[in-house]
Amino acid sequence: MPDEERQEQSGEAPAAAPELGRKFESRMSELDAEVARREEEARATPGEDAETSLRISKKERELYLFQHDNTGAKAGGLWGAEFAKRLEGRFAEDGEGFEKTGAIAPRPEDKTTHTLIVNVGELDRFNTEGGHEAGDRALEKGAETAETRVLEILRQAGVTDPDKYDIYRFGGNDFLVELRGVEKKTALGLRDSVEESRPEIIPGKDPLPLTAIELSQENIVVIVNEALVESGVEVTPKEARDLMIDTTRRLATVVADMAKFRTRAERMKEKIGPPPAADLGEFWSKFMQKTFKGSEFEKLESLKEAAKDEAIFAVTVAEAARKMAEREFAESAKYESSVRRVLYEKLSSHVTRREIEIPEGIVSAGEKPKREKLELSGKAAIAEKQKATKEAAAAVEGLPAGSPERTRAEVAAREADLDFQIEKAKRDGLTGLPGRREYYRQLEKKIANGEKSGVVFVDMAFLKFFDKEGKGDTGDYALQKAAEIMERAIKELKLEATAFRYGGDEFTIQFSGDETVGKKIIEKAAGLAADMAPVAGSEKATSRFKPERLQFNYGMADTKLLGDAVRAVEKDPEVSVGQKEKLSSDNARAELMTKLADLGIEDQKAENRLRFIGRLLRAKEYGKDAKYTSQVDALIAYSEKAILGATKEDFDRWGTMKGTERIEAIRGFVAEKLAEKGKDKEHLDKSLGVEIRLATLEKQVEHVEKVADRFGRLYGKEHAKVVELEGRIRKMEQEREELIRARGKAAELAKAA
Repeated sequence: MPDEERQEQSGEAPAAAPELGRKFESRMSELDAEVARREEEARATPGEDAETSLRISKKERELYLFQHDNTGAKAGGLWGAEFAKRLEGRFAEDGEGFEKTGAIAPRPEDKTTHTLIVNVGELDRFNTEGGHEAGDRALEKGAETAETRVLEILRQAGVTDPDKYDIYRFGGNDFLVELRGVEKKTALGLRDSVEESRPEIIPGKDPLPLTAIELSQENIVVIVNEALVESGVEVTPKEARDLMIDTTRRLATVVADMAKFRTRAERMKEKIGPPPAADLGEFWSKFMQKTFKGSEFEKLESLKEAAKDEAIFAVTVAEAARKMAEREFAESAKYESSVRRVLYEKLSSHVTRREIEIPEGIVSAGEKPKREKLELSGKAAIAEKQKATKEAAAAVEGLPAGSPERTRAEVAAREADLDFQIEKAKRDGLTGLPGRREYYRQLEKKIANGEKSGVVFVDMAFLKFFDKEGKGDTGDYALQKAAEIMERAIKELKLEATAFRYGGDEFTIQFSGDETVGKKIIEKAAGLAADMAPVAGSEKATSRFKPERLQFNYGMADTKLLGDAVRAVEKDPEVSVGQKEKLSSDNARAELMTKLADLGIEDQKAENRLRFIGRLLRAKEYGKDAKYTSQVDALIAYSEKAILGATKEDFDRWGTMKGTERIEAIRGFVAEKLAEKGKDKEHLDKSLGVEIRLATLEKQVEHVEKVADRFGRLYGKEHAKVVELEGRIRKMEQEREELIRARGKAAELAKAA
């Protein structure tokens, strides 16, 4: 009989629920009391047993102290270890089921287990305004506030067990709160309660801003299972456990970063007013500017402009946070193993593909742009599968329950739905192209089968410019247009090839055959891009936006270059044995071929961007037409990384030169900067860089020889232009010979070793 029922029947007063207190303080009180009791026992009955018990109790107290920081939170490293321990029991019980299904069995407790991240904001400000003591106080207050709110929420929910929560120092100024055995509503109530708290740290100064996010373990299990099933990779229970831990950590970090971005945007909006705060400029430059670097709000003026309209501000902030998260996951996934690549794609989808609600009352800032209708075959394939799913589901309706016909129809509907889900999962949601996971799956298969094949790596220029200055969906439209160009190039050439969305502004095209096939694809895609209309900005585009045609940089690698690179690496004495051994797997070789194609872009990207910017600067409108000048300056700002630090003086100097002389000067500048940049590269990358440079020189010599031959037939071999071109050929051949000699010496050293 439950205690409550027994007490009701006997007339006894119900026992008072134990009072929840701050965990660290409560436990330390217990440990102090235990030490005091053992000391009393040792005094009353001296002896070895009493002394041993006293030592143990003192060490337990000491250990507990070491396991917590000055805020009373558990040390961050304990979270992973304790989470792993809790999961060990789960996999021990479900191990057999996991091995049969390859998926983690959902449990009822997944719905009631939640992770919250609480961020203590503006720590730099507190350190500046009140010294490190104020910073420490802010952290302590952040942890205290989080735990106080936890205790209030648990009491309201009737929870009296202190083991239902733990608080960890997650890193820096973040705390992780783990709740167990509570409903989602309770967890969300805690999140909201923490964010509404704004405790005072320094009297008379701005209060402490706290940001909180909530994650459900139920979602973590779903995401990991999808990654396991869709990657097709078999993992051990321990590996699945580690994936759950990594997923929780990564998702918590990125979602918290998005929330911090939004909170700080709101803080800036408060400062902007009206009326504007007296310390607006100082607050921005000292404490907030770095948060918005690389976003729509990189400059204070952009924030001021957006803050004029509540609806536009909310949408712009949400979209900027989404893109930030998407790029973070894309970067993380770049060179990961296949199952983790899928996992990061799933995490990105979970965080960034949620529909953003557009508040009512949003007003267009300009006319809606006129854009061509896009034909994306991947999107059409998804739509076709979805249509088949709906038709199959409709076919079940009206059939008698339990009849053979209904059973067959239900099976067909389930299969159609699976086909649709698979099609959707393997494609990028925006462009419809297959994603990175599918790219590596297909490339690894080609390499394993020994097929003659290759990869074109495509880098799209100015995505940030389209996003931040074109506003709205300009960046997304540019990416979709890029996908259409690549699909059209393959279709019109009637080649056995596939385009993929690799991530961010990067695409890849796999083809069957040698590099001549890759060259055809590059030439066709470049031609289609040159013929298309400039990408128009959205109705919210800034005055700095200038419609531009899509520009691409291309790198290429095929199985021949891959073989040359592997042999060169194997002979290179400076590349570690471990790195050489890794190149034996199909997965590693697929990644190496991709890397070779990507490395091939670097010098071309810099040269193309420098020549493009130079043309804009030499236009007569620059410096005279304010709008044009502002637009060009914006393009230069978004090209900072690509132009390798070139200054206005460099562009002025190149502007005084004629055609070929200018090209040579720019190439010399690029070579010098990349050589300087390459000093810090690992030996493996340096070795690969040599192979790429040799392949590039071979192509350049071939091209210049053709040009020189045409000029020679037209004007004679003594013509100045022919002499100049032959001089360029000799210089490139000399560099090529030097690289081959250096590679040969490295091989001799390796053989001698």
